[in-house]
Amino acid sequence: MSASDNNHLSEAVGELLPRLGASSVAHTATDRLRALLLLSRAKNTKRAYRSDLLQYLGSGFELPARSEDVALYVAQESERLAPATLARRLVAIGQWHRAHDLSDPCKGELVRLAIRGVRRLTGVRQRQAAPITPLHLASICDRTGSAAREVRDRAILLVGFHGAFRRSELAGMQWEHVRQMETKFKVELERGKTDQERRGRTVLIENAAVASALVAWRRIARVGSGPIFTAIIGKERVSEWGLSGEAINFVVKRRLAEIGICPDRYSGHSLRSGYVTQAVHEGVPRWRIRRQTGHASDQMLDRYIRSIDQEG
Repeated sequence: MSASDNNHLSEAVGELLPRLGASSVAHTATDRLRALLLLSRAKNTKRAYRSDLLQYLGSGFELPARSEDVALYVAQESERLAPATLARRLVAIGQWHRAHDLSDPCKGELVRLAIRGVRRLTGVRQRQAAPITPLHLASICDRTGSAAREVRDRAILLVGFHGAFRRSELAGMQWEHVRQMETKFKVELERGKTDQERRGRTVLIENAAVASALVAWRRIARVGSGPIFTAIIGKERVSEWGLSGEAINFVVKRRLAEIGICPDRYSGHSLRSGYVTQAVHEGVPRWRIRRQTGHASDQMLDRYIRSIDQEG
């Protein structure tokens, strides 16, 4: 499978597990980490922890870890990663240790001071993803053709934008959750990031171009169940492995770069923020926007609103 799509977890395990220590605790940890990494249908939280642990191990560090090791990891990665990303990595590392009845090295004073220093150096405000605009989407759609990867990516961008989906929602979307109704369709989402009552939500997309893009992708994928957006091996072979959130990020960046837009400020989240920004710009009532995005309040929605003129 192409690395640009989604690394096969077993290959990643094979490369990274030998870097674990040789103690009996480390052997037990290796077995548990292997099980986590090889889960084919992991929930979003487990997928995030798995990814963060792989990143930590891939940076040359080992598990179990000491506070000194984690503090050095923070210092090493502080120029490359945002404070929020580093904090998320520490959560994953801490969870791993607690799962093995080990003390959490991330709670050490050295780590706490290192994180404080990073935040003072870079600022605590998390950089927000720039919104994708309808003009961006139109340019990308005009450029993409009939090749499998192009059809898939076009569907990802259009569904993600008009559905105001998070990248994790796009990655976890299943064909079984889609109800086609000619020029519009419904997507039944399972429990989401802010859905504490586990009720899920239904998203209605009323756009002929989006429906057509999804139908075109399904015709190429030739499946009626499982993940909607899957990896493509080589040029045309569609696999059964669903894309990760990181792969959705890569699709967004790659397609923007192809139309001459610097992708540095964009991510998978740009689709969701782009929908909200455009809807506000068009005067759509906020209650209707929240119905699409699943936000519980205008206060949370305000965090997504960007000025199209300022963002360019």
